[in-house]
Amino acid sequence: MRDHADSSGNGARNARERILREAHATIELCDEQDFVDHFAAMCRPAEVSNDDFQTLARALAERPHEVRITMMLALLVVTN
Repeated sequence: MRDHADSSGNGARNARERILREAHATIELCDEQDFVDHFAAMCRPAEVSNDDFQTLARALAERPHEVRITMMLALLVVTN
């Protein structure tokens, strides 16, 4: 039987927040090349338009630090 917290959606919210915090920590701790490899693997061309994927690939190649910080900020916003 589920407890009251799970039935009100808190269980799902807590799991989501935990996943986002873990993703943020992973991004923060990995080196630049690992971040580029990980991020590129998450955004396959089938999931975004070709133009968007090319823009992302260019940004990852030219400004990986900026993409990394943007991703970390986005994860913080989604978590809060």
